[in-house]
Amino acid sequence: NKIVKKDVQNLYNKNIIFLNKKNFEKLNNRNDTKGLTVKKIYPNEILINFIPAKPISIIENRNAKIVLGDNGKILDVEINENNFPIVSGSKNISHIFEVVNLLNSSKFDYDSIKNIIFFKSGRFDIKLKNEILIRFPINYSKKIINYSSDLLNSEKFVNSKTIDLRINNRIIKYE
Repeated sequence: NKIVKKDVQNLYNKNIIFLNKKNFEKLNNRNDTKGLTVKKIYPNEILINFIPAKPISIIENRNAKIVLGDNGKILDVEINENNFPIVSGSKNISHIFEVVNLLNSSKFDYDSIKNIIFFKSGRFDIKLKNEILIRFPINYSKKIINYSSDLLNSEKFVNSKTIDLRINNRIIKYE
């Protein structure tokens, strides 16, 4: 968290900043900001707390690589590609953000994901860092993602290279 303290009297006297609703929204809507709080500390201080957005994935778009933040916006930062999943097959930032949040909120180990591959049908596959591919159905849910995490930890699927969950009530595995 980045904390800035300024003397309120100096701010008004020097016209450095005037914090009204419009300026607050401008600061809060920046791509690199996840949240912002302002607190008046009586008698003459103001505390502005910036919560920075953190990168959660890299989106491959033709030849460009875009960094998606945990605020659902595109970040302008340099990151190590090995630390974040590479997303391909979709340009829809909100859909990508929805799936990434679903994966993060599930039992699935998000740090083990190497690639997230989207298809035109709306479904996606996940390739893990240990090269296991998991194929999800079009109607994916947190329940199915949690179930896939349980399958990865099951002895029956230790040697599986692909786990296919696309067919309802069926699990297809390839070794």
